[in-house]
Amino acid sequence: DLDQAARNLEEWWRRVESKTLAAGKTVPAPVRGAMALEIAKVHALRKDAEAELLWMRRHLDADPTDVAGARRAAALGRNLGPGELAAELIEGEARLTVNRPEASTLLVEAGGLWEDAGKMQRAEAAYRNAYAAVPQDEAPLEALANLLLAEGRWEDAARVWRDAAEYSSGSLAIGRWRRAAVLASTRLSDAELAARC
Repeated sequence: DLDQAARNLEEWWRRVESKTLAAGKTVPAPVRGAMALEIAKVHALRKDAEAELLWMRRHLDADPTDVAGARRAAALGRNLGPGELAAELIEGEARLTVNRPEASTLLVEAGGLWEDAGKMQRAEAAYRNAYAAVPQDEAPLEALANLLLAEGRWEDAARVWRDAAEYSSGSLAIGRWRRAAVLASTRLSDAELAARC
């Protein structure tokens, strides 16, 4: 019975923790991580995503370099619904992802979740990190510029495109200079119109 197995493993966890603490020690991180992972696997078999995620997070606290664990936790976070927790887990996956385009895509996804949660500074940081991972990718720049525009930060949005253009070449640079110029001229037109009213 998987329910009984989960209860037994969680009780085992509590006994190990309490005995170790009573002895004035802590459970070594590799042991704590392995224990938590085993409990998470049982909850996965039980199809209890919330409990699995709880134990995956404990596993990742003990073993923050487990790429597969970070990927599974992020998937669980997505399935349990968008929000700050999902954004955090997706950023964790991105930090461990060696493939830079994949990391950039994950960070853009996290940025969108941060925006949805109203955490604009976290969203901005995620978009900037996504751009840093793959400077040729337009998606992070687009997301960042749109966030800045939504906050009324026209000059910052134009600067994003202008700075990106300075570090680009060829048609990529031309397109980015054009975006910066359009933003700057749009803002100038708005200011002139406002002055005439």
